[in-house]
Amino acid sequence: MGGVFGGGGTKLAKWAKPYVKQGLADAQNVFSENQDNIKHLGGIATDAFTQAAGDAYGPNPYVDNAKAAARTVSNGFFLGSNPGQSTYAGLMSPSGQGGVHSGGLPKPFRTTQSPTPNGTMAGLMSPGNNPGDAYAGATAGGKYLNAQPSAGLYGTVMSDDYLKGNPYLDAEIARTNESVATNANRMFGSRGMGSGISSAFADVLSKNLAENEGSLRYQNYNDAANRQLAAAGQSDAAFGNERGLMNSAAGLLSDNYNTGRQQQLAAAQSLGGLQLDQGNQRLAAAGAADSQRNTEVQQMLAALGLTGQLSDAQYAGYGPTTQLLNTAAAVPYVGLDAYQTALGNLAGQAKVTKGPGLGTTIAGGLASGAGAALVASDRRLKKNIAKVGALDDGLGVYEYEYTDERFGKGRFRGVMADEVAKLRPWALGPKIDGEFASVDYSKLEVA
Repeated sequence: MGGVFGGGGTKLAKWAKPYVKQGLADAQNVFSENQDNIKHLGGIATDAFTQAAGDAYGPNPYVDNAKAAARTVSNGFFLGSNPGQSTYAGLMSPSGQGGVHSGGLPKPFRTTQSPTPNGTMAGLMSPGNNPGDAYAGATAGGKYLNAQPSAGLYGTVMSDDYLKGNPYLDAEIARTNESVATNANRMFGSRGMGSGISSAFADVLSKNLAENEGSLRYQNYNDAANRQLAAAGQSDAAFGNERGLMNSAAGLLSDNYNTGRQQQLAAAQSLGGLQLDQGNQRLAAAGAADSQRNTEVQQMLAALGLTGQLSDAQYAGYGPTTQLLNTAAAVPYVGLDAYQTALGNLAGQAKVTKGPGLGTTIAGGLASGAGAALVASDRRLKKNIAKVGALDDGLGVYEYEYTDERFGKGRFRGVMADEVAKLRPWALGPKIDGEFASVDYSKLEVA
């Protein structure tokens, strides 16, 4: 319930004294009626402490076993006992298998990781010995140049003797000369010039014979020269083909050489890759071993920390049981503290304090049920209103209940906003819901 008011100074108002007296009596009754219950609760707390103390302060076999296990781990009992440790050690050796027992690694893995070249790798890394290189080298060196069967014929046709070595040329000239002479005699006889040796006949015959022989010899020379030219072309073509074969052979040798060097390089790279793989495997194994060792060390450290926590766990029950003991000791005084608080509240709320230069300020107990200085004080929000007093300027003090539970439940003591508007308008607060008046009790002063 809210406070009551008096006049100036620090005293109880006359009208408030019976209320304070009744309040003190009520507080005394409540205190007296609850003493037996309080003593009973104290006894319950004491019994609970007695029952829990045995378990809380006695030995705990679970904690003892856990501490023993933690000490075993922290002493390094399991350090280095990882089943994969031997595998890590083998991979970390230069050969990739040193120190590994016979069952540590699969056999194919160990053999393929040898750091020395195997037979196939060594063969690839040696200079090439292609069986076709010998023939290609001989061809490229000109061994077969002009070795074709027709080369001699081309040489004979292209010689100077071939131009004048026709064994049938003279016989052909003699045969055709007879035809020339016969034709000359016929020509002279048909013209009545007679025949036989005469100056004119001899001139014509000599000229015709010379032209016949010259024509035959020229034709023979021209044919021989054409055959020489054709033979030279064929010889050049054959030579060019042979030179092409030589060049091709040289190209094959170069290709074979390059191929061999590429195979050497690829083999070296493969061997380097194997060695690099070995290095990576050794590095990974070392990392795995380090990680395992770190894990084991962390387990040791965790076990050390756990040992301390387990030691704390041994005394975990001390706190709750001690709290029970404290509760058992404090319970009898709970009622006394509540009684003293009630007396103090009644006495304090019934006082009026004079502040320097402020006039008389209404104590905080006024409308304290509302829980704030700004209180809904519109008469329309209240019911069961009963006037219990008045201040010096006639401002009434009432007891009431709120019609709307959002402003509070129970019985309250305070003022009405319509009276405040007339007597102390400066203490009015803002509208609630835009409609209902409120009062700021911190501004509610006696004029």
